[in-house]
Amino acid sequence: MSLLTRCAQLTKKVQEKDQDICLSERYFNKMKTRKYLNKRGDITNESQKP
Repeated sequence: MSLLTRCAQLTKKVQEKDQDICLSERYFNKMKTRKYLNKRGDITNESQKP
């Protein structure tokens, strides 16, 4: 089951704890993706150095 589907189901339940977990999980995944992209950017920058 995808994360968004799980989030939708949790939101429907309107259980505050579950929603908090859902939101923090989405936030965490966003940050993880950003860090991953930054790492790739760093690698690219280093390989371009003379």
